[in-house]
Amino acid sequence: MNEKHCFCNKLTIVIFLALLFFTSAVIFSYAGTQESEPNNSRYEACYINMGTTIYGSTTDNSGNDREDYFKFVPPASGTAILTLYADYAQYQPDITGAKVWISDSDNRQIADAFDGCVTASGKSVSFSVASGKTYYIRCCGSYYNFYEAVDYHFTLGYAKPSGNVTIKNTIANSARKTNTVVWDKSKIRGANGYEINWKARGASKWASRKVGNVTRGDTSGLTIGGLYEIRVRPYLALYSSSYVVYGSWSPTVYRYFYTTQRIRLASKSKGSFTMSWARDGKASGYQVLYTTNKNGSGAAKNIKTVGSLASSITVRDIKVNGKTTRLQSGRTYYVQVREYRKIGSKTYYGNISRPVAVKVK
Repeated sequence: MNEKHCFCNKLTIVIFLALLFFTSAVIFSYAGTQESEPNNSRYEACYINMGTTIYGSTTDNSGNDREDYFKFVPPASGTAILTLYADYAQYQPDITGAKVWISDSDNRQIADAFDGCVTASGKSVSFSVASGKTYYIRCCGSYYNFYEAVDYHFTLGYAKPSGNVTIKNTIANSARKTNTVVWDKSKIRGANGYEINWKARGASKWASRKVGNVTRGDTSGLTIGGLYEIRVRPYLALYSSSYVVYGSWSPTVYRYFYTTQRIRLASKSKGSFTMSWARDGKASGYQVLYTTNKNGSGAAKNIKTVGSLASSITVRDIKVNGKTTRLQSGRTYYVQVREYRKIGSKTYYGNISRPVAVKVK
């Protein structure tokens, strides 16, 4: 009777463990790629890509699968992040977790091992990688320096691009109903492209366009007189853009899309020029910007502001190295204009027109 009862207990335990193993396999293998055995040495390491989630398991000292090895070749240099989770730890509280080591092709450890990972949070390690170089990942269970059976999973990817994008300017094209957004990317690291978002004020959905590793790109489909929100963020796209990591959005800028881009310039008297434009009834006023640089850079240092009723202005001076001087006869200047509108205590600016040249008499 006791033997029969003992046999039933053993059978119950076996069935319970089998169900437990099956349940854990279902829970932890649906969202990623399962390891491929054998991968118990560097020579048998499974090849994986960046931007993947890998599920695996190891045995204790009595088994032949005490360690799992993986290798990867980064398609771009930068900072990689590996996050390890010891999934089996939630079923067996006495298991201390899982360990991981990361080494290069010369078997030099480049990232510290860690253990005690739990499913709820996991642990992450970041390390520098070089494009085209081979790296190895070694995983095993940990229990006071002995191997233990453990189910685990880890994610491998790149850190998001760092730094802040600053929108410098928006240049409108009324005929095409587009806005060219210009930004500064000098402080961005780890990106190979940029995404522009725009939407009409109050709209719920953003329009989007991705461009390359450049400093300008176009919005489209704008409505004359509309107020638009615009923002830009960097991204890192790899494997034919199947893996993308995004950086932070720039501060949102607001731009009125007005029709003051058709401007007229003339220099009828010595040492001055006169600029005129088509007035817009919705504008609170206008800013005229000018510089000696053909691309319009430096124009922010020379701004003339006029009221809503104005449709022309005559300019006779310019700031150079902080000093105000007269315009030079025979010199070419590049002039822009933009509208602004005040709503309550806030001022919203329109798009800056493209630079137009005028040669002073």
